[in-house]
Amino acid sequence: MTHQKNKLPLYWRYKAKFSLKSFNIKKLQNSPNFKNNLINFISNQHENDKIKELYSTLYLATPISKELRNDVTKWGIAHVVSISGFHLGIIFTTIFLLITPIYRFFQNRFFPYRSRYFDISLVAFLLMVFYLFLLDFTPAFLRSLLMSALAFLFLIKNLKIFSFWTLFLTIIISICFMPNLVFSVGFYFSCLGVFYIYLYLHHFKNLFKSTKIGILKHILVFNIYVFFAMNIPVYYYFNTFTFSQIAVIPIGYIFTIFYPLSLFLHIFGAGNLMDELLLNFLNYNIKTYEIFIPPMLFYSLNLLNFVAIKNRLVAILLPVFGIIPIFFI
Repeated sequence: MTHQKNKLPLYWRYKAKFSLKSFNIKKLQNSPNFKNNLINFISNQHENDKIKELYSTLYLATPISKELRNDVTKWGIAHVVSISGFHLGIIFTTIFLLITPIYRFFQNRFFPYRSRYFDISLVAFLLMVFYLFLLDFTPAFLRSLLMSALAFLFLIKNLKIFSFWTLFLTIIISICFMPNLVFSVGFYFSCLGVFYIYLYLHHFKNLFKSTKIGILKHILVFNIYVFFAMNIPVYYYFNTFTFSQIAVIPIGYIFTIFYPLSLFLHIFGAGNLMDELLLNFLNYNIKTYEIFIPPMLFYSLNLLNFVAIKNRLVAILLPVFGIIPIFFI
C-alpha cells in the first residue's frame, strides 16, 4: 500500500493565517498641506480651543465639536457658522469692493470698453472655485457656487434669474456632480433656505412700496418669514430650542461686518482681538428645551412647499406653521 501524504482540506488551507510579531512601530503623521498650514496659522493666533475651532470652521469648514455645536445652536446661528451661500455672498461683495477701485483705474486708461462687472465676476468665480477645493467640496458652498454661476450665465443671456427652475436645475447639476448630496442634510437645508427666499420674492415682492421705509419693511418681514418657515425642518433634525434663537436675525446683519473684518485681522496676525467678546457670547447661559417634531408633520410641510409655489395662501401659512414646534416642547 502506497503511503499518501496527508494534506489540509481545501477549506482550512484558505482559512490558514499568517502572523508575525510587530516591531519598530511608528505613528503616522498627517503630511502637511496648504489647508493644514492655514488651520495652524489661524489656531496659533488664539489660546482658547473653542475659539480656535470656531474660526477654523468659519473659514475652512472643519468639523465642530458637540460643545461648540450646542453653543451656536442655542443662538440659532448654526447656519451662520457653517459655510454656505451666505458666506459666498459676503466674500463676493468683499472681492468687488477691493478690486473695483484698482480695476477702474486701469480700465479708464487702457480698456474702457470692458465691463468691470463681468471681469471682476470672472476673477471672483475663479477664486471661489479654488476655495471650493480648499473646503473639500462642502455641499452648501457647492450648491451656492453652482447657483451663482448659473445666475451669472442667465444674466449674460438676459434670462430670468430668480426662478424656481434655476434652483431645481442647480440641485440636479449638483447631484450629478456629487450623488451623495441626496443624503446630505446640510445640502437639504441649503436648498430649502433658497427656496423660501424665492417663495417670498415670488409672492410678496410687491407687498411694500419701493421707498426706503418700504425696503426696511421688506427686510424685516422677509427675515421673519424665512426664519419661521424653516422652523419645522430645523427642529425635526435638531431638537434644541431656545427663545433666544430669534436673535439670529440681527446677528446675521452683524455677521456681514464681522466675517470680513475678522478675516483681515487674521491675515495681519491680530485674529485674537475679539476672542474675549466671542467667548462670553458663546458661553452665555441660556435655558434650552427639547422639541420632537412628528415625521408626518415634517413630510407634510415638504409637500406643502410645492403647493405654495402656485398658491399664495399656502405660502402665507408656511411661516405660521413655524410656530407649531413650540407646542412640542
